[in-house]
Amino acid sequence: GRQSHATLVYSDGQLFGQPPPPPGQPPPPPPGQPPPPPCGNPPDWMMAQAISVGSRLERGYNPNPNVALAPEAVEGLDRIARFVLENQLDETVERSLREQPAYLQRIVMEKYVTGINKSAVVMRRIRELRSMPPDPIAVFSAEHDLDDTVEQALRVQPPHVQEQVMAKYVTGQNKSAVVMRRIRDAAVQPAP
Repeated sequence: GRQSHATLVYSDGQLFGQPPPPPGQPPPPPPGQPPPPPCGNPPDWMMAQAISVGSRLERGYNPNPNVALAPEAVEGLDRIARFVLENQLDETVERSLREQPAYLQRIVMEKYVTGINKSAVVMRRIRELRSMPPDPIAVFSAEHDLDDTVEQALRVQPPHVQEQVMAKYVTGQNKSAVVMRRIRDAAVQPAP
């Protein structure tokens, strides 16, 4: 139960010291509270809000970030949807992030989001990254969905090795392994 204005109300709504309501009847409201509205159709604005929240819940939105979502609510979501869900971002941010190229999405999502208004933080990241010239290694890595370790291995190579590795299209099931082999092969060759 919980205490409210010195009146003890049990979780089933029954007031301490009062007899239970007749079967099928709702419990009486606590003292000083108005009775619940009569049953009937909710107003249109309430229905619209419920539909909006319902569709966001289907996509994994958690209206209460202090309560963890069940793992099955997160399963099956793509990387962007999971990022939006984990950081409680609004629909505008999600839409904007989905409109960006893959390399930019990846850069935006790799950093932890902090702050009171996380949606504003992510939108600022997107704006800042769009104003900068694209990083060719980040573009290549995102286009081929490479592991972070492979991207870092490519970054530490001299420019001639980077160019040689990125000059060819990457095929195969494990593209990270293909690129890692290219890096090893190109690194042992003498510089031009």
